[in-house]
Amino acid sequence: MDVIIAIDSEEEYLDNTESLLSGAKYNFVKATEFKKGMDYVKTANPDLLMIGIRKIDKELIDTVQFLKKNPNTKNIPILGIFKEQKRADIETGFKLGINAYLVQPLDKHRLLDKVKELMEISKENRSDQILSRRSHIVIENPAPSLTKITFKSGIYKYVLPQVKKTFNIEFLRTIEMNQCYIDLREIPDMTVEEAVILEKIIGLFGNKKVSIIAGKHLGKIIAGSDLSDKSNLFMSLEDYVVFLKAAKILS
Repeated sequence: MDVIIAIDSEEEYLDNTESLLSGAKYNFVKATEFKKGMDYVKTANPDLLMIGIRKIDKELIDTVQFLKKNPNTKNIPILGIFKEQKRADIETGFKLGINAYLVQPLDKHRLLDKVKELMEISKENRSDQILSRRSHIVIENPAPSLTKITFKSGIYKYVLPQVKKTFNIEFLRTIEMNQCYIDLREIPDMTVEEAVILEKIIGLFGNKKVSIIAGKHLGKIIAGSDLSDKSNLFMSLEDYVVFLKAAKILS
């Protein structure tokens, strides 16, 4: 299901937007604070971000600039929901990187049309990213004795064909003594069937308990596999870091 994250300091606007989108089968996540909204964005890697805008202030500028500079979020379309039709603010919003705008009060049909349009852009962006990749599995060592494995594309179509070559005996031996985690947050979507495939991939690591940062896919993993018993499951990277510090793996 497509994920929309909406940030607006006034909860009534968020509730109204959610109501207008009801029945459209979007997973709608609300935040009344920029920091919390950005945490959601980094965790869920949404298909669309909506930002309620009263004025162009430093917090808005910093947020949009961060999103557009970050490789993981730069292609997420942004829909600015302006409280007033101020031409100068709207033009500045486009210069910052906002892809489209609407003005309050929102009309249901215009909102749905604009969301559909931006969702298509989001899918095109993700498709272009996937096709340009040489590898859909990226392995890094962000800290001593810590191995990070990122699945960057769909598990069945893109990751699975590379698994045998990537997770060979030599690689598994090199990480035998390491803490190891798989980051799934860049995968656009996951089916319950792919959760079963993921469980089989984790089985290649033998008795090693691999951690998984699932992001928005956590529900599918829990519903479609037994990985909650076999792995350490986390919603966000921040949750995993807390776990590592508690286990005194990271200082």
